[in-house]
Amino acid sequence: KIYQHLLMAPVMYSDITPGRVNGKTVQVLVCANENELLYFFRRHKGLKDFADTPVAEYQQTLVHDHERSFYHFGSAHQECIAHVLRYLEDSIENESSLTWNKKMKVFLSSVIHEVKSRRKDLSEEEISAFEKQYSSILSTGEAEYKEHPPNRYYPEGMNLMKRMKKYKNSYLLFLRRPEVDYTNNISERGCENLRESKSRQLPFAVKTA
Repeated sequence: KIYQHLLMAPVMYSDITPGRVNGKTVQVLVCANENELLYFFRRHKGLKDFADTPVAEYQQTLVHDHERSFYHFGSAHQECIAHVLRYLEDSIENESSLTWNKKMKVFLSSVIHEVKSRRKDLSEEEISAFEKQYSSILSTGEAEYKEHPPNRYYPEGMNLMKRMKKYKNSYLLFLRRPEVDYTNNISERGCENLRESKSRQLPFAVKTA
């Protein structure tokens, strides 16, 4: 019944979290809506491992972290902005001479505040302006990395910038879709329920409400 509810939900939140069973790394796929959640045990996390889960059949909007396998499913995607903000903070600490990371962090924080306060009232002009500002900040990042290429010990900042450019629509979908959350917190709370079994390295035995 929950499986069917997940398939019918206009938005599904999903995550993959690793664990250890008998000394070997395994994966648990979490699928959730605002009220329900299912776990799926998998040995690996390749495309074939999504078979027989709601993700494989889902035809609507998926919210997830940047696990590229999800892009083979669903009709639209929203990547977790909370993760992006943490990655930007990491870039700021490791690439203090750059400005794009600071600008993007301030920009995303202000957009989130705006969406929270005026979720359904943003005009097309305002949304377009946000999208243009997002692209402009990434253009600044491209120019800065050309002048100051990343060293081999920290390529993550430039990789983030490239990813945000390539998947722009998946980072800003929440601007145009009020029903879509800009974080993946719903499924990540499901991952938190696994922490005790993961830390003890026992076979997964999960109790859910």
